[in-house]
Amino acid sequence: GVLTPYYYLFEQMEYQQEVERCKYNNMVEIDRCKTWLYENVTSNHFTVCQKPFHCRSTRNDLCQQFTDAWWARSDEVERALGLEPRGRCRSGYAGIDWSKVPSDKVLYKL
Repeated sequence: GVLTPYYYLFEQMEYQQEVERCKYNNMVEIDRCKTWLYENVTSNHFTVCQKPFHCRSTRNDLCQQFTDAWWARSDEVERALGLEPRGRCRSGYAGIDWSKVPSDKVLYKL
């Protein structure tokens, strides 16, 4: 609709701040973002690198680091839930079997 662009373009101008796209939401889609160090990236987006759970190989070192970090976090979540980690794409992707999560396990408490 018309209201959303108006709000973002005119009403909120004083509150907007452009952020470094290679640091926040790095998609490894432009040359300068491809050369960033993994440690300097705050968040990434897997569109160009491809989703880790699609089990495709990556051709970019930064994409590989994003993928490795995703699988490490996935293993960490499974262990926190009392599950044995599934492993990485042994024969395609297998999602977390939520039926095996003990009822007393939570990822965080409010």
